[in-house]
Formats: sequence, C-alpha cells, structure tokens
Amino acid sequence: MSEVIVSTLTTLLEPGDVAEVRILNALRGKGVVAGYYNDFEKVGRDVVPYLERAKGIYVTLNRLNPDLLARSANRLTEFIADTTTDQHVTQRRWLLVDIDAKRVSGVSSTDEEHTAALERCRDIGRRLQTQGWPKPVYADSGNGGHLLYRIDLPNDEPSRQLIERCLKALAQKFDDDRVSVDITVSNASRITKLYGTPVRKGDNTSERPHRCSKILFVPSSLEAVPVSCLSELAGAQKEGDPKSTVFAANGSYTTAGPFDMEAFLRKHGLVTESPVDYRGGRKWQTDCLFNADHKSPDAAFYVTDRGAAAYHCSHASCAGKDWYSVRELLGDRNETRTNKVRNGTSGLPNLSRSRDAPKVTSSGIVDVVTIADVEREEVEWLWHRRIAKGKITLFTGDPGLGKSTLSLQIAASVSRGTPLPDMPDGVPSSDVLLLSLEDGVADTIRPRLEAAGADLTRVHIPQFKERVGEEENAREYVRPPVLPDDLNEIGELIRRYGAGLLIIDPLMAVLSGTVNSFKDQDIRKVMAALSFIAEDTGCAVLILRHLTKGGGSNAMYRGGGSIGITGAARSELLVARDPDDEERRILAAIKNNLSKFAPSLAFRLVDVGEVGRVQFEGETSHSADSLLVPGDTEEVSSAIDEADEFLREILEDGPTSAASIFTHGKNGGLSEKTIRRAAKRLGIKPKRTGGIGSGGGWFWSLPGTEDAPF
Repeated sequence: MSEVIVSTLTTLLEPGDVAEVRILNALRGKGVVAGYYNDFEKVGRDVVPYLERAKGIYVTLNRLNPDLLARSANRLTEFIADTTTDQHVTQRRWLLVDIDAKRVSGVSSTDEEHTAALERCRDIGRRLQTQGWPKPVYADSGNGGHLLYRIDLPNDEPSRQLIERCLKALAQKFDDDRVSVDITVSNASRITKLYGTPVRKGDNTSERPHRCSKILFVPSSLEAVPVSCLSELAGAQKEGDPKSTVFAANGSYTTAGPFDMEAFLRKHGLVTESPVDYRGGRKWQTDCLFNADHKSPDAAFYVTDRGAAAYHCSHASCAGKDWYSVRELLGDRNETRTNKVRNGTSGLPNLSRSRDAPKVTSSGIVDVVTIADVEREEVEWLWHRRIAKGKITLFTGDPGLGKSTLSLQIAASVSRGTPLPDMPDGVPSSDVLLLSLEDGVADTIRPRLEAAGADLTRVHIPQFKERVGEEENAREYVRPPVLPDDLNEIGELIRRYGAGLLIIDPLMAVLSGTVNSFKDQDIRKVMAALSFIAEDTGCAVLILRHLTKGGGSNAMYRGGGSIGITGAARSELLVARDPDDEERRILAAIKNNLSKFAPSLAFRLVDVGEVGRVQFEGETSHSADSLLVPGDTEEVSSAIDEADEFLREILEDGPTSAASIFTHGKNGGLSEKTIRRAAKRLGIKPKRTGGIGSGGGWFWSLPGTEDAPF
C-alpha cells in the first residue's frame, strides 16, 4: 500500500512540491492529524499507523506556498492547529470532478451505486473529449468516481468562478436521481482522497462495504485543459447562456423565432427587470418561476440573436426547467394541445403567477391530477392500428428487406393524403421530416419518393451546421443529426412545418457517441425525449432498426440495441421475408399498446424504372414470431460476431462490471452464453476488484485496456 500512496503523490505532484496530508476521524473528539511533505516516500510510511482507524486520508491538489513545510515538516502532527486555506495556494494545477452516488449521508455506497458513479465518470470524460478536452486521471474514490484534469490557472477569484461554473454546467447536464456532480469543490485548497488508502463511511456491511480509493487510469501524457475549453463549458452555466452547445444539449432552449417576449411577459403578468442587451439578443432577469427561493438575477428569460425564446435558472435543482417547462406551467405550451395528457403528467389546470395559484416547490410538483378530471381522448392514427399520431413506432428487420423503401412509401402517402391498406380514404395529410443517414438523398431517397408518388415539396431533410475554429478563421460545415443533442431543433422543425411524420433511418446511426445503445439507461433518456416531442406535437415518430442475430424466435427481444427501445415504442412492426415466397415481404405486429394487433400485410418491392417501390398484396396469416425461427450454425456464429461487436463497444472505455455487461447484453437480445463465447474469443480475462471487506466484484476489460477507462 505504501508504494501505491507514493505513486499517487508522484502522479498528482511535481518533484519539490509541498503538499498537506490530512487524516480525518483518527483521533477522539474533533482532532485532525496533518503534516506537510515534500518527501513522498515518507508519506507512505507515516500514514501506516492510521490506516485501520481513519475515516479517510486526504491530500491537497494544488501547488502550495513552500513555507508551509515549516508547520510540520515531513511528519504528521496530531491535533494540529492550522491547515491549508485558499490563500496558501500559489497556482491551480488540478480540476477535480467528483461524482458520487446519491444515498443516505454517513454510509458507504452499495456496489450498484458505486458502479453507477464510475460509469458516469466515463460518460463525462467521453463527452468532454468530444469537446477538445484531454484525457483525465480517472480514480475510484471508494464510494464514487473522480476525474482529475490538469489545468494551469492562477489562484484568483476569476479562476475560482471559472471552475465553479464548469462544475455547475456538468451537474446540470449529468446529475440524475442516482448520481451527482459535487459543485462545492471549486476552492483552491480543496483536498481529495489520498488514493491507495481506505475510505470508511459508517459501518462495513456486506450491503455497504468499505473500499480502498485508487487511481484507475493515468494518460500517457498529462496535458492541461485549454482555457478555451474551460470557458466554453463554463459558458453552459454562466448566466444561463442559451446559445451554449452544452446548455442546448441539455434541452433548455428553442430555436423557433422570432418571439415577442415582451407580449408574452405582459400576457402572463410576469414581473421582470428591464431588458438588457445580451450576446446579440436580450435578457429579462426575474425570480425563478419554479422555486420561490431562487431570486433575480439567478433566473432570466432570453431572446437570442436568432429570435429564439429561452428561460433558465442557474440553480442545479432547476436543471431541466426550460422554456418548454415555462409554457406548460403557464398553460400556454401549445394553444391547440393545452389539455393533452403528456407523458402521464400534464392535463393540469392552467396556472398563473397570481396569489391564488399553488406554490411550486423545487421538486417540480405543481398539483395533483385526479383522473376523473382528465378528459378522455381516443387514439389518433396516422395508419390505423399500425402508426399512431404523437407516439413512437418501430420498424424492425434485417437489412435489405425494404424497411427504408416502405417508410418512404408511407411518407409519400402522408405528403399527399393518399390511401394505405385499411385506410382507403387516405391517411392524414401533412409534411414529413426525414433523418436518413444510410441512403443518398439525390440518388436514392428522391427517386424512391418520386416512384411512390410523393409531393416532394412536403418532405424535408434537416441539415445541421457547425462552426469550427476561432471566430475570425471559423469555417462552417454541414454535419448529420445527433441524438439527443439536436432534439430541440428537431422539435421546433416539426412545429415550423406542421410535420405529421418524423422518420429516423436508422436509429443507431444518429445516436451520439456518448449514448451506448446497449445501455438501458442511456437509450431510455433518448427515447423519453423523443416521446415528449411526439406527444407534444402530435407527430408520429417512425424509427427503423435492424434485428440482432441471436437466433431467438421471440420477436420482442430481437431488435438491435437495448430493450428500452422497444419499451418506449407504443407500436413495433417486423419487416421479414415470407418463408413461402422468397420475393415477398411481410409486415407483422410485434407490439401494440394502443389497440389489438393489425393484420399482417404482404408486400413486394416492384421496379419503377430502376427504382423500387412498395406494392401491397393484402393480409396474411404469418405472425412476427413465426417469421423468426431459431438460427442454424451459421446464424449462431453470426450472433457471436454481434456479441463481439457489443463487447468492443461497451468495453471501449475500460473495465466494466460483468453484471452490467450481462444486463445490457440481455436488453440487447444477447444471451449470457453467447456473450461468454464472444469474450473467450476476444481473450477477455475477468478480474476481481475490491478492497476492504466483501466489497468488489468481477470486471471485464479488452486485452491491453485493463486500466484505460477512456
């Protein structure tokens, strides 16, 4: 353990640096044991007597005034009178991102909570890398996870505020009901775990064991985070800047416009300060609408330089309380859908800021909805008993069987209001939005739409633009859509065009790199946001995805990715080859939460010139399960190939618990047996981790990446 402690200090500090080592709860009463060291070998020996009785052993992170060494030079002093304060720091060297599991105070985390915090560390590290941040030191705090980023900043108030805003921005983006980012660690004299030493909170139980803190990964070179990256992240929290990339990704603004904010504020009697110019737009500071304790200037309304309306409160407890939340709160969310029940929580009476209105607490609960007061509504169908308005529908099937062609046939019918099977009078007519990443627009999508008879003026493909580089040398380029980052813009495009159908083809191609399609928690966040947009706009969302190669005959579990995809959809349809006719296809129901199953339909892909279109042939008795038969040897081998790909994806960032792997694999339609066979082929060797007591578990890593979470 002494060698591990010395290694920790040589990683975090430079030769000759002075650091304070502080030991908590090792003495009776409130006495603290501490000392100042520039001899790191000595630290490893001096802390040994306290390892079995200390609650925790800590070390300062940033460069200290070397004069402090004289307080207790390379030795520990019990009941020491003075410890390090912010004024003793001469330079900021580290930014600590501390992710902890939410739990009762004074106790250790469970293995599940501990793993969730470590996985969130990887999520944050991976997201920041996409924004130009270098790789951090990745550490296990004993109860959660740490990311330590090298920085080079003076110890002054602007630096403290910069770090604080960075942490708040991360908390707004990544906090949930399981884990949270500690936003209180922005001070310069912050101490952190002396990795390699035990952490004791509460009693050591089998459910909540004590563990050792440890460094899990150190990058080959410790590069300092560019100040521009820190500023960009801080801008996501600074005064609720509605134009920030991270802030936008958090779902907190709308690009619709222009918007008359003055009229909106007058209409609802909202009291604000006089507007001021703000980054090309305007800002109205106000008391928070969602928590009476949050006073101006912590909350504000905005109109951006593009005419977009926004609302933001800078307190972490109001993360997610955005412009859409304001409109819902005030009963002004959408004039035509005010009383719709959205995600089971709307249908609330209109609320204003009058004294008679119920007070809104930080929990976001406004009122209780009595079901008797909710007006019953019938399901509205875009395609009867197959595709519902305001809901998510899945088309699942192997590549090359016509899912894309069928979806464009439906888009063509919607664009003109022409018939589909079971709807001889025509489907509801509207515009269509298409997110397609696998087919060329000019050589494939347009010809197929023309062959299907579409009104091409009513089918739209969004293009997203990015600017890269410094302002004077920045260049603009078109990029593909990314979910969930672009969902706000997609929602506004649906409203702008009055689109009745959104097609995503395929789902996996548009998911952000931070979303693991096999992780139920990751995928449910994306699907929940899509469900929100669908319900709120009345737009049908049609998602295409491929089958897994697991060979099972239960269609419900054969779709690619997490089972959470199927869970979020209200209807799922299988596109499969007719076992009795090689050239014929079957569209069969897998799931329908809104009605009884629609009859299975047979169709063919017929040529119009050199382009295929759909020709329906009527009903058939084939069911989804009957179209999926258990695989032969070749299909089993293909399933192992898929498990191989799954393992490479889930382990690309480093060690992951075996329990988590099997859970995500099962959600993605892969059996434990298939996963183990793929692991053996990849040369994965499970490793038992855990420190004190019975804590720990089995973790898997790809060969050569055992200690590389990033």
